[in-house]
Amino acid sequence: MRVLVVGPSWYGGWTELFVESLDKLDIPNEVIYTNKIGVALDNKGGVGYLAKNLIHKISPSFFDVVKKFLKSRAESRLIKIINSTNEGSRAVLFIWTPPNADFLKRIKKLDPNLRLIFWLGEPLSRDASWRETLDLFDHIFVVDKEDWTGPLGASIYRKSSLLPLSSSADIYYPTELTEEELSRFGSDISFVGLYKKGRADALESLRDFDLRIYGHGWGDAESVSPRLSDKLFGPANLEDMNKIFNASKILISSLGVSFSKDLPTATQGVFSIALSGSFQVGQYNPLTEEIFGDSVPLFSSKEELRELIGFYLKRPELRDELSGRAREIALKNTWDQRAQKAVDVIESLTQAI
Repeated sequence: MRVLVVGPSWYGGWTELFVESLDKLDIPNEVIYTNKIGVALDNKGGVGYLAKNLIHKISPSFFDVVKKFLKSRAESRLIKIINSTNEGSRAVLFIWTPPNADFLKRIKKLDPNLRLIFWLGEPLSRDASWRETLDLFDHIFVVDKEDWTGPLGASIYRKSSLLPLSSSADIYYPTELTEEELSRFGSDISFVGLYKKGRADALESLRDFDLRIYGHGWGDAESVSPRLSDKLFGPANLEDMNKIFNASKILISSLGVSFSKDLPTATQGVFSIALSGSFQVGQYNPLTEEIFGDSVPLFSSKEELRELIGFYLKRPELRDELSGRAREIALKNTWDQRAQKAVDVIESLTQAI
């Protein structure tokens, strides 16, 4: 069995880490990135992200042309691979967003035995317009437990399974930091994430604490609140992330754009922080609660967030207890485990040919 993985490239992100786990399982695979010219244009860790935003700011229409070109190039490469050999069973796993229905029909015609799998990045109920495309897949992985069966139909529900996001224990782990690293990264509270107005509003309620904010977009004078200016420490690269986690007393692992509804999924950050052995609080999500129980305290308002911060800052021993339990849970939910479950499903599909 050979797995062709088609998806976006993010710095230390979903597609790359999943493919690394396939390699550990000795599963023959080939990855096709949908957003890459040297660097990934959606690379949230650095150069690619900045290039994407610069291109979009200079010319949104040109940015659309670039995206279409990258998508077309990825599709052409996939067709070339499919045409190059027809030996053995093969499956194509599309990550995040699917191609259009016509393209799926085209590659299926090239190889009728090709198995098509889609790993959706958000709850299906958010875009029922994908129904026709979803019908063409042999299996669908979803990242959260949401009642999406109504608008999309039982036929799709029957060929789907839950496969949440995760993280890597090779990247995030407990570590002793030097005095210099503690001075550079240490704080009572840290948040790592892109600027969103709703996030800024929530974090403003913590501005009287020792708070550090890392991420892209926060330095834009037109968008960021002046009241958080002394809390901003710029983007964090992948090499520093584990140090930030280990140096912080409390991490805010997940924070949506508002509190009007729950987060759509258990985020990758929840698993990354848990694997680092650090204590975290996060915005409420039913799957996060189901996986981690009370080892990750959850909030549903900025008032609850502030209350949790104040409570746990005074209780280091309780923080250590909860973070230890969260890490044990996360070690059973790494990308390696996710890859194994995906392979089990894909093998059952290919064996049914």
